[in-house]
Parts: sequence; C-alpha cells; structure tokens
Amino acid sequence: MSNRGRIHNENELSWQRRAYERHRSRVKTARPTVDVNPPVGRPHVSFNAKRLQLERERQARILRDNFILLKKLREIMHRKRRRDARVLTHAEAGECLHNLGKCITQYEYAYLSLDASDRDLTDISVIASFKHVRYVNVSGNRLTSEALRALEMIPYLQTLRADRNRLTSAELKPMSYLQELALNWNKLTDTSDICHKLLERLELNHNDIRTVNMDPQILENLRTLELRGNALVSTTGIRCSNLTRLFLAENQIEKIEDLGVLMNLMTLHLRSNKLANLDGFTERCRNLKYVNLRDNELLRISELRKLDCLPNLETLIVLGNPLLKEEKEEKEYRRIILAMLPKLKRIDKDPVLDQERNEANELLKKIPTNESKFDDFDLRN
Repeated sequence: MSNRGRIHNENELSWQRRAYERHRSRVKTARPTVDVNPPVGRPHVSFNAKRLQLERERQARILRDNFILLKKLREIMHRKRRRDARVLTHAEAGECLHNLGKCITQYEYAYLSLDASDRDLTDISVIASFKHVRYVNVSGNRLTSEALRALEMIPYLQTLRADRNRLTSAELKPMSYLQELALNWNKLTDTSDICHKLLERLELNHNDIRTVNMDPQILENLRTLELRGNALVSTTGIRCSNLTRLFLAENQIEKIEDLGVLMNLMTLHLRSNKLANLDGFTERCRNLKYVNLRDNELLRISELRKLDCLPNLETLIVLGNPLLKEEKEEKEYRRIILAMLPKLKRIDKDPVLDQERNEANELLKKIPTNESKFDDFDLRN
C-alpha cells in the first residue's frame, strides 16, 4: 500500500474516533427534551368560586330530591298497608310495659315505661288506662294528631316520643309533668300549640315548620330546642329566654334575629343554612360558648369579627364556607380568626395551640391601626 493510501486510512480512522468521542460526550450531557417538572401553581385558577357555588347548589338539590323521594316512598308504603284501623289492645299494651318502679305515692310499684313503637298503630287510647306511666314511645306508627290526644289523660307523663307519625299539629292539652316532647319526622307546620309548663326539651326536627311562635311565659322552663331540617328563613320568634341549646341546622336561614332575648343560650347550631353575614349577634348573649356556622355562605373572613361581641365564645366552626378557599390556607385562616377573636379555645376540629395564639398576636401587631377592624381583610391579603 502506498504512503498516500496509508495516510488516508489513518486520517479516516482518526476522524471516526473523534466523531465517536463527540457522540459519547453528547450522550453523557444529554438532557430530556420534554419538561417533566410540575406546572407553576396559580391559586387564582385553582379556586373557582362559581364552580364551588354550583357544586353546593347541586348537592342541595340532591338532598332535597332525596328527601322528597323518601317521603313519596313512605307514602306509597303506607298506601300498600292495610287501610283498616290498627288498635292497640290492652293485652298488647301490657307486653310493651317495662321499667318497674315506685309510683307517685311512693307506697306502690308499677311499670313506668311503655314502648309501642313501630307497630302500625292508628289508635292508642288504651295507653291512657296505665295511669302510672311516665315514659311513652309511640314512634313509627300511623297516628294522627287526634289519635295522639288520647295521651293527654295520663296524669304523670314526663316523656313523650311520637316520631315518624302523621301529626299535622302539636296541639295537646297542658300536661302538668311533661318535660320532654319529641315529634320528629312528622308534618307539623307551626309551633303555636305547645303549652306544657314544665317542658325542658322539645324536638321538632324534619317537619315543615316555616315560622316559630312560642309563648315564652308558658315555656319558661324550656332548655333545649331542636328544629333541624325544617323551612325556617330566620331565627325570629324563638324568644324562650331560658334556652341553653338551640339546634337550627339544615334550614334556609338567611338572617339572625331576636337573638338578644336568649341571654342564657350556650350552644347555637346553624350548620347548612344560607347565612352570608353575621348581623344579629349581640353582647346580650353573654353565655354563648359554642357557635357552628359550617356549610353556610360566608364569603369574607372579616364577617367573623362580628362575633367579637360574644364575651364567652370558646368554640367556632366555620368549615365549608367560601371564605376557606384552599386546604393549604388552614393555618393562615386559624391565625386570622384568632387575631379577631382571641378568646377562642377551639376552631373547627382542633383546639387552639399556644403557638397559634402567639402567631395571631404577631399578626395583630403588623396590622395598621386603621385596619384593626379587619373590614377589608380576607385570605388574599
């Protein structure tokens, strides 16, 4: 092979080696051409107030439709049952007795409780013959308001439960010893007929009550009132000054009214209503310790400042309101609430920690004096 051919082959091999080395170097330093990093967060895009509002409205429609469906199914089931009267006999009532105890005279013994629930009854007049009964449960029957009045004749009755019947009125003659009355899941539309002087607990959940009308002078001993799942749009009419516990969840309440009358109130449950503001709270509710505002329509956290008039408020529940936009803001909103309401001991599910209280104090120092009322303060600031 000539010198020229040999030099040509060596140059070709040298070029191939250099090309190979360049290729290896590029492979070692290669980077992915597709960006696999997570996208930059954009909170204003992830929070969609309209979407949340539409979702809440959708959930409310589902709950309302399910409730209507359950009522219709119940009516269909009742129509399929026998239409003839179902009378409670004396022998059957005797089988419902339990809890042997002393009579009012203290010298005799008798059964003090009678449970005739879920028996498809339409007539319970025989119960009135058991004069010493103090507790009666006739829930889950087909009793009308007229049929329930047979129990007015029991002289020492203290507790009456008549849930899940066909009551359209709570009218009963005043019963001297009645302390607890439960008429849940019926068809009541008002509360004006309740007039038992010693009544301490009244349950009227899941009826169709639109307004409350109670005589505070007659119901002066009422301590607990439950009106969940009705059609109330306001708290007006609840004027029993000795109430300590008031449950108004799952209504359509938009306004807080007449709260100043409830000076002894300690627990106020307003979950799942339509409150967009907290006007109506007053310093006269000096015993109020627990307020549940979960799943309402509070848009601005500054509304909670209106609860500062409650001197003994310890627990506040605000989850499920539009003012809480993202889970990551949990610590931030607790700090802001504490800055506004420093006496709180629990916010939502968790107790207030000393560290949170210190952070709230630091936040309060940073806010200028002209902003101390938190008028324009929300989680975006």
